[in-house]
Amino acid sequence: MADLEEYRAKRNAGETPEPLTPKRRRKRSRPIFVVQRHSARRLHYDFRLEHDGVLRSWALPRGVPLRAGERSLAVHVEDHPLEYATFEGDIPGGQYGAGWVEVWDHGTYEVQRERPDGTLTVILHGGRLQGEWALVPAKLDGEERNWLIVRAAKEGALGPARHYEPMLARRAKRVPAGEEWAFEIGWNGTRALSPMEGAKARFEHAAGKKLDARCKELLGRMPRAVRTSECVLDGVICEFDEGAAYVVFDVLEIEGAVLLDEPWTRRRELLAELLDDHVGEVRLSRAYDDGAALRTAARAQGLGVVAKRRDAVYREGALSGDWRLLD
Repeated sequence: MADLEEYRAKRNAGETPEPLTPKRRRKRSRPIFVVQRHSARRLHYDFRLEHDGVLRSWALPRGVPLRAGERSLAVHVEDHPLEYATFEGDIPGGQYGAGWVEVWDHGTYEVQRERPDGTLTVILHGGRLQGEWALVPAKLDGEERNWLIVRAAKEGALGPARHYEPMLARRAKRVPAGEEWAFEIGWNGTRALSPMEGAKARFEHAAGKKLDARCKELLGRMPRAVRTSECVLDGVICEFDEGAAYVVFDVLEIEGAVLLDEPWTRRRELLAELLDDHVGEVRLSRAYDDGAALRTAARAQGLGVVAKRRDAVYREGALSGDWRLLD
């Protein structure tokens, strides 16, 4: 069994909820893997493979690469106990790795090949991750711990990122009636799509470079606010008293799955699961059932209301009556 001395030396018993004492293990037909999203001082994803009674571990600053041939940094860190595979919780401030940990994906894996230089090619069988990845001891910048993780260009890998155009709302004077409608605030600000690739976000809008310059800090917070490294969001960049925020009301794609044909209700469910409410700079636009009451309240604040059909698909680039802007 591999040695956990380095793991234990970095942690204080009684001060952190992380597991410190290994328990009796059950035999499994295949070894396990887990990927944990770790919102520490620097957000990263921890990639762990069961091996010789422990979890071999790498920290991935940009998440697990999903597109064919894509590669990113994987920092080899200390082995973790197998019990860490199910760990979720808040590591207190002042402790090593302080921050929130949650399981992003888990499953089993099989070794495809292992080369003399240490390169390990594995096939993952997870909820999100399916297919082949390679871990390569590349010694980037002369550091032994700096590996690469590479997504094989094989079936199941994502292709190049695609571009989207935002759906637009028709103007209307009357609040539509019926349970098939939901209502949101028509936020004042700049409409923007936000593609995130490799845990790095950007905004697509028509407001020019000055807005981009003002949004640098907000964009830096986006990966921490979204529980994935690959998605496309739709929302409004707003200026509040406390600073800029991105108010999100839709999601077009998650990890390569295009959601345009899903009903609004399903996209909203997925969006609510995706956003981490620990980050105030990125907010879910709340939906309401009573359009008339919301319109009265919104008018008092100088805001409009957007009515949306609950079963509406996302009509990319179209001006649609499925969304109605009420002044």
